[in-house]
Amino acid sequence: MPFFDRLKDIFSRNSDDDTVKVSHIDKPIYYGTVTPYPNFNASDDTAILRRAIESKGVNEDAIIAVLVKRSNEQRQRIKEVYETENGKKLTDNLKAALTGNLEDICLALLMTPAQNDAYQLMKATKGLGTDEEVLTEILATRTNQEIQEIKKAFKQGVYKKELEEVIKSETSGNYTKILLELLSGGRDESTRVDNDLVSKDAKVKSHKQNLKLFYFMLSTNYVRIYFENSSLTVPICGIWPNIMCVNIM
Repeated sequence: MPFFDRLKDIFSRNSDDDTVKVSHIDKPIYYGTVTPYPNFNASDDTAILRRAIESKGVNEDAIIAVLVKRSNEQRQRIKEVYETENGKKLTDNLKAALTGNLEDICLALLMTPAQNDAYQLMKATKGLGTDEEVLTEILATRTNQEIQEIKKAFKQGVYKKELEEVIKSETSGNYTKILLELLSGGRDESTRVDNDLVSKDAKVKSHKQNLKLFYFMLSTNYVRIYFENSSLTVPICGIWPNIMCVNIM
C-alpha cells in the first residue's frame, strides 16, 4: 500500500469519536486542519506510544493513529509528558524506531509551527543552491509575531545562527532586500487604511514607469511600500486615481 494511502486508511479507521466542534471555543495556540481530539489524555497517549515503540517490530500503525489525530498543541503536550514519564525524548525514541518517510512525518508532526518553518528554511538554504520558492512562501505569508517566533526557533535549534545572516549569505541583490524587510517583522497588520499614506506611497511608485518600471519595483522605496504597509493599503495604492498612469501589480 502506498505510504500516504496507508496514512489515510489508518486515519479513517480511528475516527469513530473524533468529531469535535471548535467554533465556540478559543483557537488553540498551535492549530491546523486537525481539530483538537475531544477525549485527549496525554498520559494515555504516552503509554500507547511507548508500547508501540518498544513492541517487537514497532507498531507503526499505533504511532500514526495517535499523532495524526491530535492537534499540534496536543502533540506538544504529549512530548512533555512522554519525557517526564520516561526520562527520554519522544523524538529521540522515534528516530531510533522509525525510518524513511514515516520518520520524517512523525518528527515534523512533533514540531511547533515555528520549528517546522525554521526547519524548512534551513533545508532551503543548506547545500548547493537555494530554494527561493520555500523562502518566499514562508516569509511572505507569516504574521509579524510568527516571523519573530521563526527567527527564535531558527537560532535556538540545531542551526545556532541568526536567520538574517543566513539569508544574506545564501541570497543576493534585491531578493535579499525583500526577505530582510519581511524578516524585520514591522509590517502594519491593522485593517485601517491610511489615505494620506496611500497617496504618498502612490506618488513614489508612479515616479518611474514603462521601461524603467521593473527596476523601480525592486528599489528600496518600493520594497518598503509593499512589505511594510498593511495588506489593505497596498492594493489601494496600486490603483489610486489621478496619480497612477499604469497598473503595476
